Amino acid sequence: MLSNICCGISLFILDGMSGMASIAFICIRCFLLAFPEYKWASWRGWVVLLIAVNFITTIKTWDGLLSILPFIAVSVMTIVCWSQDPKKIRFFQLFLNSPLWIVYHGFTGAYANILTEVVCMISVVIYIKRAGWFKRNAG
Repeated sequence: MLSNICCGISLFILDGMSGMASIAFICIRCFLLAFPEYKWASWRGWVVLLIAVNFITTIKTWDGLLSILPFIAVSVMTIVCWSQDPKKIRFFQLFLNSPLWIVYHGFTGAYANILTEVVCMISVVIYIKRAGWFKRNAG
């Protein structure tokens, strides 16, 4: 959550308002997912509500087609995170979320945020290797 807050601050400074707004929704999503034992936090309606408000915010902070990248990344990851399926979460993190954010950060000049995404991708690759996702079954 702290890295998301720092990312949001850097995007604010660099005038990446669509990305900053999307980061705010990531923080809300992280907060809600941190408390699955509470009914109010695990309500499935949060997915639709977060995506809808993120869509409206994307339109309000529109800065060209680049604004679509954070919207897609946050929307897809919100759906995937609510599935609570670790394989899906890591797959979409590696092949959709991080690449979209890397492109967005590159165009906004948020180079430290690119580094954060690369570290996140490396972390996912290490997990996949350790978990043996691609090991062949013997026999």
